[in-house]
Amino acid sequence: MRAYAIHDGLMNEWGLRVLDGVLAMEAERSGADIRRLKPGETVEL
Repeated sequence: MRAYAIHDGLMNEWGLRVLDGVLAMEAERSGADIRRLKPGETVEL
C-alpha cells in the first residue's frame, strides 16, 4: 500500500518536519509506504 500526503502546501519548514515525523510513525504502524510530493511533482496512480 502507498499513501501520499496532500494539503501540506501552506506549512512552513518546521511544520513539514513535524508532519514527516507523524507520517513516519503512521507508516511504521500500518506498514504503508507514505510519501509527500514535492511542489510540482506528479505521480501516476
